[in-house]
Amino acid sequence: MQIQCCVCRKIREGGAWAAPTGEQGDEAVSHGYCPICAAEAFAEMRGRLHHKPPPERIQPHAATRPRS
Repeated sequence: MQIQCCVCRKIREGGAWAAPTGEQGDEAVSHGYCPICAAEAFAEMRGRLHHKPPPERIQPHAATRPRS
C-alpha cells in the first residue's frame, strides 16, 4: 500500500518522502501527512486553539441567582 501526503501529494517510499513519479500502478493508496505538512498543520491548529475568543458567559437562571 502506498502512503500519500494529503497536502503536497508526496509518496512515502521506505522511510523517505518523494515526489510522485507519475506511475500510480495498481497499488492501493492511503493518505496521511508527510513530516513537513504535519508540522505546518499542527502549528496552524495550535494557533487556532490559543487565539479563539473566550466563550460567552451564560447568565444564571433567575431562580438560582443569589438574592440581594
